[in-house]
Amino acid sequence: MKITTSILTAIALTAGLTVNISAEPDKENVTKFEVILHKITVVKLEVEIQNTPRFSFNGPRLAKQPENKEWLEIEAKLNIETKSKLDFLPSLDATFYVVTKGEKGFVRSEKTITFKNVNIEHGEAWVCAYVDPDTLRVITLKKQPKVTDITGVAVTINSANIYKGKDRQFLPYAEEIFDRSIVAKRKDATNKNARWWTNQGVWLE
Repeated sequence: MKITTSILTAIALTAGLTVNISAEPDKENVTKFEVILHKITVVKLEVEIQNTPRFSFNGPRLAKQPENKEWLEIEAKLNIETKSKLDFLPSLDATFYVVTKGEKGFVRSEKTITFKNVNIEHGEAWVCAYVDPDTLRVITLKKQPKVTDITGVAVTINSANIYKGKDRQFLPYAEEIFDRSIVAKRKDATNKNARWWTNQGVWLE
């Protein structure tokens, strides 16, 4: 599998703040454990093609406007249940995955974006990322890409003191699949916990 990095540009977003709290170790066990303060659920994942914004200019000289190009917009809505008395998360990581079908197999592009001082006082937040027009053309092999040219999109969320399942191994996530062939044949189909966008889960031609 080919991995493409640094292709997603973040847009400012709202999110919220908490503190890192570790329990004091007892005399028999010096291992600290992380207190769970937040439960985050990705309740919505939206994927759209957006055109480059166009602006009107007044005056004797009109600035030349850039060519109208297609951007891939990925937005995820988060539901946040918290025991913290604070209204902000100091830091929240959102990892975006975009899988496309190349000439020799599926190609995964990913980017982790760290959002600071995320407002959670209303129990929700949005994270957003964009794939620039040139990169979108490269990974879709199309001059005028459409959402249907994307195989699938996913996002995982991570932050301090969040609930990660009973085994503390699973991050909150959401996915949108446009081509089901990505999950039809997987190298690790026997692993029920595998995600199709992981190295093991994506089947290469």
